[in-house]
Amino acid sequence: MGYRAHLLIREGGATRLHASHAGGRCLVRDLLHGPAIYGAYVESTDVVDDLYYEDAVDAVALVDRDRRALVWWGGDNLPIESVPGLRRRYEALLRGCWPGWEVRWEPGGIRAIADALAVPFAVDAAAELRVRALVDDGFARDEAPTMSVITVLDADGAGHDVGSGWTVESLLTLGARLVDDARARRAAPLPREAIPDPDDQRWADQGGLVIDPARRRIECWWNWPSPRRVDALPLLARFWPGWTLALAVDGAVVHADRSGRARDLVELPIGEAAAALEVRLFAEHEFDPPPEAPEALAQRLAELRRAPRAALTDNGLPPPSALQGQIARRLGVDA
Repeated sequence: MGYRAHLLIREGGATRLHASHAGGRCLVRDLLHGPAIYGAYVESTDVVDDLYYEDAVDAVALVDRDRRALVWWGGDNLPIESVPGLRRRYEALLRGCWPGWEVRWEPGGIRAIADALAVPFAVDAAAELRVRALVDDGFARDEAPTMSVITVLDADGAGHDVGSGWTVESLLTLGARLVDDARARRAAPLPREAIPDPDDQRWADQGGLVIDPARRRIECWWNWPSPRRVDALPLLARFWPGWTLALAVDGAVVHADRSGRARDLVELPIGEAAAALEVRLFAEHEFDPPPEAPEALAQRLAELRRAPRAALTDNGLPPPSALQGQIARRLGVDA
């Protein structure tokens, strides 16, 4: 099966495209080695001419040495990216490992990277996101367990929060009538962020909408804003002529941010997030390269620079052992 990755290095105005059949398996962990070590790993993988994994790619990283910028999408293989409360804390940890670099998660995955590089990328129309459109009284008849939370902002910025059993994409097909329909519904408390049960099949599809009628702006989010959902946003925006539809990558905290409420009303506690990151990043994974002392890893990387592909396997880097047991401290939990 593999964990296909496209890895890119931009340097001196030129971009080199690399491919790895298994290098996407633990991309989010490998990136924590920082720019020197991770860059050396990318340079050890195969150089290719085309995006031959196309839509089957499992992870993407662009190391832009000219701009000192890292753009990444890990395919949620560990998983971290489908839990917004973990993803935000992971990004803070990653920025600390890439000091002086701009670090950005790209939910559009390979498609967004291809656009940024002006690389032609064919989209299979038959594989696009299916959206169940709501008509007539579809929202009013909604009695299913909550899939989406909606916040409609008043003129003074206060928020009216309601829940819905429909997905975000289906709710967006109602267009501007959703504003009045949501205001007419009884208010409900904002749900707190959580770490999902591994067997919860609904988690990835859950999300929310923040609607600002005064600015004619909507921010939407999903726990897992897959590349296909990102691709679907321009289509969904057609249901809202004259409005701006944007993706809110921070998840549920956007409801508190936009309505002037404290984030801790909904945010996953930082200590809980740090503990979960330790488990997901460092628990034993099948086919893991063995942990190595920093000196041994440095020696292997020196060999790599002298003879590319001489020392590292396609499975990625060994775990960054210097971080193990240190995530809470790095995130300031004990400060």
